[in-house]
Amino acid sequence: MCRNRLTIRQDRLEAQLLGALEERILTSKMLDYALRRFNEVLKHRLQEIQNHGTEPSALEEERAKLQAQTGRLAEAIAEAGHSPSLLSHLATIEAKLRHVNQQITAHWTLPRSATTEETRSFVLENVMRLWGLLRGDVSRASAALMKHVGQLVLTPEDTPTGSLYEQAEWMCPYPRSV
Repeated sequence: MCRNRLTIRQDRLEAQLLGALEERILTSKMLDYALRRFNEVLKHRLQEIQNHGTEPSALEEERAKLQAQTGRLAEAIAEAGHSPSLLSHLATIEAKLRHVNQQITAHWTLPRSATTEETRSFVLENVMRLWGLLRGDVSRASAALMKHVGQLVLTPEDTPTGSLYEQAEWMCPYPRSV
């Protein structure tokens, strides 16, 4: 709850916040940080998949078993007629089959490695997309940022010309200085 009576127009506040973010995005330090973090996360995820992932051949075997089960259940339903328990069991097996199919697709579409240039290009493209968002429509930028900024706190300071908001802090999961 705000106890001071100092106000600022929302459009002015948004423009100032977006300007400050823009200044911080296109720096070499931020790009280097983004590249380092992207590479760390990519390596970690690939290692995780390698350590805990199921081999494609095991997934293919599982898919074949599930497809056979769905066939048998479909035949049983055709012979027995409408059976809630058989229909429920078929739905469960089909959900498992969808999950296995997703795992197979994910296994084949995951990058096994990325060159430094590919990584740099990917990160730079996304940074530029963010920069474009900040430079574009303020309402779209604000909506996108609200996903990442939990709270914005403005601190007024008394100056000889009156009170001004000199300091703004926002809560977010990303480092403010790199």
